[in-house]
Amino acid sequence: DAERSAGLRKARRFARETTAQLDTQNPVPHFRLGDMLLERGKLEEAELEFVVVAGLTPSDPLVFEKLGDLHVKQKRYTEAIGEYNQALGLVKDPADRARIDKKQKQAEKQK
Repeated sequence: DAERSAGLRKARRFARETTAQLDTQNPVPHFRLGDMLLERGKLEEAELEFVVVAGLTPSDPLVFEKLGDLHVKQKRYTEAIGEYNQALGLVKDPADRARIDKKQKQAEKQK
């Protein structure tokens, strides 16, 4: 419906403007915006935000997992596998490792 679409466009514009005004070295608003965009199917925009986060926090496995998820949605399986590998090299928690490993294996099957 048109009213809902207009509201979503307004919310996205506000989120982008707010993110741009925040401390550019803080990865949290970029991650949240990227996650929101990913959920809404705005994959190219989400990727830009996650790349910023990866640059700011290169030791955070979650951002590489999100990039892997994004690449799977784009059917870019080779890149997804690479992102999941990056995440697996950084992750410490066994439950997180198992989740990411499962995603990586699923991406390999899709390839």
